[in-house]
Amino acid sequence: MTQHISRGQPPYLQIAEELRRKIASGELEPGDHLPSGRQLAQDWDCAYATATKALAALRKEGLAESYPGHATVVTSRQRHRSLGDRYQAARYSQRIHSSYERSEIRESRIVEAPDFIAIALGLQPGAWAIRRHRVLYEGDIPIALATSWFSGALRNYFNDGEPTPSALTSTDSIPEGTGPYVERITGRTMTTAQDRLAARLATADEREQLQLDEPAAIMEVHHTVLDAADQPTTFEVNIVPANRWTTYEYPVAASD
Repeated sequence: MTQHISRGQPPYLQIAEELRRKIASGELEPGDHLPSGRQLAQDWDCAYATATKALAALRKEGLAESYPGHATVVTSRQRHRSLGDRYQAARYSQRIHSSYERSEIRESRIVEAPDFIAIALGLQPGAWAIRRHRVLYEGDIPIALATSWFSGALRNYFNDGEPTPSALTSTDSIPEGTGPYVERITGRTMTTAQDRLAARLATADEREQLQLDEPAAIMEVHHTVLDAADQPTTFEVNIVPANRWTTYEYPVAASD
């Protein structure tokens, strides 16, 4: 089926974005072949040079790699899918995880918010918060720990005028992801997010959950989501083993 180039964004970036979407959603998985430059040129009715530039962009991002014979495949190196990747996947597929991932919710309860959580969520000191802890797996291999925090006010929401227990307080999985779920039950749209990253050694508990040897380096990511009023909706702490990698893309052109 022929795709269409639209005005505005350079054509090669439009092609790369579509392929990036398929990778983020799990439609294209590690090891899968990407369309050749000639196939992309035919599918998008564009120049061959434009198509090959799109594939080159994915290689530069670490999302694809080429092999002898010029086959280009989705990279099979161990990759940490950032929250940005997961939000994009949820928008397109309504599922936060790819087909080769699963999460195990180990705890979901209402607790008194620690001071740094109250500050992150804009809560009063000592306010109640929902703590939701899970382990993310690829097959049987744990690849990340995630602890999400929400205002305790979200333990219930109104559904057709009736107070309804929130899924955030259950250990059942939320296929669409907690971010889109919070959007749906509150009507507050996620607009921006901030990630703060630091490297350190894993604690004994983190090593046990991630099945790591001692000592083990990890990346700790603090993820905050803001709504249209710049108010926090979610705060999440991710713990990622050092052998995982991720890619961030951002503009470097000077602003007017």
